[in-house]
Amino acid sequence: MRFATAFLVNLFICTLAFGQADVAKLRSDIYNAHTDSLKMAAYRQMVRYYTFINDDSAIHYAQKGIEQFSSNKYDLGKATMINLLGGIYINEGLFDVALQKEEEALKIFRALDNKKGIANAQNSIGVVEGRKSNYKKAIEYFINSLAIFESIHDTDGIINTYIKLGAANDFCRNFDKSLAYYNSALSISKKNISPYNTIYIYSNIGSLYCRKNEFDTAKVYLQKALDLSTDPMFAKLRISPLTNLGNIYRDGNQDEMALKYFGEAEKIAKEQQQSEEYIRLLLDIAEITTKKEPAKAFASLQEALKNTREAGLRSLEADVMDGIINVQVLDNDYKEAFHWLLRKQELLDSIYDINKQKEIANIQAVYELNKSNEQITALKASELRNEKKRNIIIIIAFFLGASVLAVLLLYRNSRKLNVQLAKKTDELKNANDVKDKFFSIVGHDLNNAVVNMPVLLALYRSPNTTEEDKRAILESLDETAQISGEILENLLNWGKSRIKGITLKQDNFDAMEIIRNKVHLMRLAIKNKNVAVVTHIPAETKIYGDINHFTFVVRNLLSNAIKYTKADGMIEVGAGRADTPGFVLFSVKDNGIGMTSAQVKSIFDPFNVSAPGTSNEAGNSIGLLLCKEFVEANGGKIWAESEPGKGSTFYFTFKLHS
Repeated sequence: MRFATAFLVNLFICTLAFGQADVAKLRSDIYNAHTDSLKMAAYRQMVRYYTFINDDSAIHYAQKGIEQFSSNKYDLGKATMINLLGGIYINEGLFDVALQKEEEALKIFRALDNKKGIANAQNSIGVVEGRKSNYKKAIEYFINSLAIFESIHDTDGIINTYIKLGAANDFCRNFDKSLAYYNSALSISKKNISPYNTIYIYSNIGSLYCRKNEFDTAKVYLQKALDLSTDPMFAKLRISPLTNLGNIYRDGNQDEMALKYFGEAEKIAKEQQQSEEYIRLLLDIAEITTKKEPAKAFASLQEALKNTREAGLRSLEADVMDGIINVQVLDNDYKEAFHWLLRKQELLDSIYDINKQKEIANIQAVYELNKSNEQITALKASELRNEKKRNIIIIIAFFLGASVLAVLLLYRNSRKLNVQLAKKTDELKNANDVKDKFFSIVGHDLNNAVVNMPVLLALYRSPNTTEEDKRAILESLDETAQISGEILENLLNWGKSRIKGITLKQDNFDAMEIIRNKVHLMRLAIKNKNVAVVTHIPAETKIYGDINHFTFVVRNLLSNAIKYTKADGMIEVGAGRADTPGFVLFSVKDNGIGMTSAQVKSIFDPFNVSAPGTSNEAGNSIGLLLCKEFVEANGGKIWAESEPGKGSTFYFTFKLHS
């Protein structure tokens, strides 16, 4: 019997995670902070606020804080922002990236001897290990963190670490230790204003008693968790106790009560977009209804199968197929059951092949890393010897020909400086021309985007404006704000790349997670045009590059596809092997208005004039220009194919994961 235990992944105390925040005030605090410590506190508040609302915004402010504190050489602020960034990646399931960030933060905190920072970073690493089922390692990190939090009397850190230790020991079936940790956390958390941690603890204690087969005690704690989580902001926390209560009643052959709890949990999981829990609950419901209502069970299993494929949860897909086989057998349709059995075996074989490929790739990566480290060590030793020889030769040569060399150097440097001066003058003139033209384009686009805002606001405030008109005005203002934000973001990215150059922070990551997240964030624009978005991305499409560059490219290409696709149109996002070995080819295809061959040739030019969208959406070519620069900076290529009236397809390549 599966009983769910919630494993805490967030390091923020509940009052910060769910409290109302004035974003304008937070921005003002960041801008007006006169000391590095105040600025760090303001950035931390902003990142924590967005972590539970919008991952992209949270990542943006974390990276902005890292850049600022790096330039100010304020290591405490830099380490704090890296620690928060790692927490965001944990929430997104990017565990390898998260572990890299947390180890980087831990190194800085240790150099500063900052105890709270060390404890937080170790807690984060423990969470990563726990999410990867390495519970022994996780417990070691949590115990070390707890000792530090207790030494500095940090109550919030103590509570959260007790909960993590309880969950980790629970998963290891060390029930007595787990219960002791939960009760220690409970005795402290009950004194806090927000019930967030208390809900977690009650739910986990109930789950623990379920696994001990002490169901009456389990019901008491699970009901306490439900009683405290009636506020909609705690909706996600209700899934675990509802599921466990459903399992208890199913185990007791009380199917009607079990379906009641499973049904409520399934509804919340679907609304909160908790894909894995939603699928498991559909399986639970199907298991109960198979005997009496096989048609209803089959419908639940078909819905579950659809969601496993969309979410790329291949192991769960095999469980769903087991349920379908069971329904077919009970219905005496052995031919169809045998067909599904073959499909399940094919799936398990492919999962096995993928896992073996991962193991081989990891072994090869470790070998290559060790080999590379040995080569680097040898090169450094050789370079040190050569440097000593060069220094001796230079000293001798200097004393022998100092006078002649000085004259020659002066003459050569004067000529070189004159050439460089002329070259820099031309470069500055060209850069100034580019700047003037870009600001002219962006100024025109921003003016078009916001010129009607005062009029729309005046109409909205008018007592003669109907509620229907007000809704239309709000939609127009929302669209205008989104367009203006996109234009400004592109301008800021362009300006940053011109001033600092394009910086790369490359690592391995899952492309499917990024694409699915961007489609979800654009659901309002997709819904407004009634556009269908279909993805053809193989599960676990891992690539290597700068995750922020890839996210920017996907967001811009999807945004353009929506912009130039007519209502009721279709957008297809795909991925497959590129012609160039070692690369993945991504595509974003629409059936919109299309482009002429002349437009396709100039689409990535700096001064290309962007056409309005099918709903007169504004835009400029800075986004596509940056897409080209970001893709090429990561070693890939980007191009477009299109015909007027037949839509457009944008292609770009990224390296396969290393």
